[in-house]
Amino acid sequence: MKDFFANAITWLVLLIFTIGAAWAAITKFQTGHYIMGLLCAFGALLFGLPLISYFLPKGKKKEKEDTVQVTIIPLPTDKDKLEALAIQLIDDDKPLMDTILESLAHPQAFYEHKAKTVGEDDIDYEAFWIDAKNDIDTLSSIGMLYLLSDANVVRSVDPKEGLDNFLWNIECLKRVQLHHLTIEKALLNNTLDILHCCDIINKQGEPTGFQLALIDDDSSDSTITVVPIGWKGIS
Repeated sequence: MKDFFANAITWLVLLIFTIGAAWAAITKFQTGHYIMGLLCAFGALLFGLPLISYFLPKGKKKEKEDTVQVTIIPLPTDKDKLEALAIQLIDDDKPLMDTILESLAHPQAFYEHKAKTVGEDDIDYEAFWIDAKNDIDTLSSIGMLYLLSDANVVRSVDPKEGLDNFLWNIECLKRVQLHHLTIEKALLNNTLDILHCCDIINKQGEPTGFQLALIDDDSSDSTITVVPIGWKGIS
């Protein structure tokens, strides 16, 4: 409302000055004071141009800004909501779901044991345990993402790694493979950010009923997963 009144007052002041300058220009020309008339005419033009801009159509935003629609999933820290999110991302993988439930029930014991277990995981659980062992929320939420990443339910993508790395991670996702999500690589290039790449892939994959989504985990990397189109999130 304040913006409306400010714009109205500005418009009114400019209108008054424009009319005044135009009237003065006409008067000066009629009395033979041509130099002063020209100056007044210039003043009328100066004040009148902003008025004209009010009636011109506003420039449209860039098309790619308007059309990007990618689901962003906030990463919860609450145990029940994390469990609900995992259920919606995992497709009938009971062993994985059992592992998730165990990690949520006893996060400190689970990740301390995980850190001591030598495996072939891509995630450095030992470093994660050292950094987060006193932070239950981080152990539960980020730890769950790590477990889902190990199972290719989500993938973490570093924007600095470029298009090939992005595509490799997308093609690793279980639901991309299961539902044959189309990736037309010719439409993608290194000038596009991850959000726009996901949007392009989602438009291609509409017939599958699934789409790429980003999980907001407050990281510089992008955590990507696949959800049904029209996914309503967790309650």
